[in-house]
Order: sequence, then structure tokens, then C-alpha cells
Amino acid sequence: MNIIIIIVSSIITFLIFLYKKGQYEKGSYYKATRNSFLFLEFNKGKHGEYLIYKELKHFENNGCKFLFNLYLPTKDGKTSEIDVLMISHKGLFVIESKNYGGW
Repeated sequence: MNIIIIIVSSIITFLIFLYKKGQYEKGSYYKATRNSFLFLEFNKGKHGEYLIYKELKHFENNGCKFLFNLYLPTKDGKTSEIDVLMISHKGLFVIESKNYGGW
């Protein structure tokens, strides 16, 4: 009986994973970054960027576009990174993402 519960639980977990992966790969975050679903789940920083995108993605219906991980040159020859840039008819919104936990 216990083995049946384990097998059914494993199948349900796998089906949920496949559903979430499919939903993720339909979104513009995946199309722009090509970060795999598993990479996203295990990379805390990228996961934080994705969570920001999930909260803001409804703006795409109003014509907003998103760019991720932009590197801009600085005067000293180095680069500076913009995590998320939202382009809107109302302006440019620069978003710096931090994903901390355990405090």
C-alpha cells in the first residue's frame, strides 16, 4: 500500500513539474533569457528576477516590453548590470533585483 502512495505522489509531483515548466517556457522571461526552468529553480538571483517579472507581466497586455540582464559600459571600462528594464509608453523603469532569505 505504501509503495502505491509513493508512486502516485511521484507521478503527481512530476506532472505538476511538467505543467509549471510548460507555463514558464511560454512566458517572455524564458524567451528573453533562455534560462532553463531547473536553472531558475536552483539559482536564487535569477529566481528573484523571475518573481519580479511574474508580478509585472500583466503590463505586457498594455504594450510594455521587458529586457533582462543588460550590461552597460562605464567610464572606467567596466560594466554595470540592469536586472530588469521595463519599457512602457510612460517611461523606462529600471529594476534591481535582490533575493535574500533566512533573516
